[in-house]
Amino acid sequence: MNLTEDQWKAKLEEIAAAGRMRNGYSIPWDFKASGSVWFEGGDFGLSALNREALARSMDNLLNLKAPYKDAYCTLTLHITGAVSRDSKTREIVKSRVESVRLWFIERGYDPTLIRAGAWYGSEPKEVQWELEGGLWSSRHCNLERSKQRGYLAKELGGWHLN
Repeated sequence: MNLTEDQWKAKLEEIAAAGRMRNGYSIPWDFKASGSVWFEGGDFGLSALNREALARSMDNLLNLKAPYKDAYCTLTLHITGAVSRDSKTREIVKSRVESVRLWFIERGYDPTLIRAGAWYGSEPKEVQWELEGGLWSSRHCNLERSKQRGYLAKELGGWHLN
C-alpha cells in the first residue's frame, strides 16, 4: 500500500479494530512460513502431490481479504537442499532445489528475492523452503526488499541458482 506514515498508522488501527481475524485465525503482523518438499529415488521434478502441497501452503498464507492482502510484504525466500560430497548427488540436489525455485517463480515470486542453494540439511531427498515478511507500508517494504536484494547480490559462498 502506498500510504503516508499517518495513513499507514490509521490502516494498522483499522486492521487491529477488525480483530485481525479471518476464518478463526489471527493475521500475523510478521510471519515466517516454511515447509519441505520430499523427492523419491533419483527424481528431481515436482510430483503432483508436491505441487499441491506447495500451493496449499501458499494459499493459507497469502489468501487474505482486502485491504489486508495489499499490505502484506514478502521478503527473501530461502530454498535449501543438503550439501553432498558426491558429485552425482550434488547435481540431483541442485536440480531439486531448482525445481522448487521455478515453482515459486512461475507463481509470481520475485526471483531477485530468492536465495537458493545447498547449505543445510542431511537428507538429499528433502528440499526446505522458508518465506518471511509481514504487514508493512509499501515504502518500508520496498526499502527492505532493496536491502535484501543488495545482500543477495553480494553474497559469496555456496552455490546459488539466481
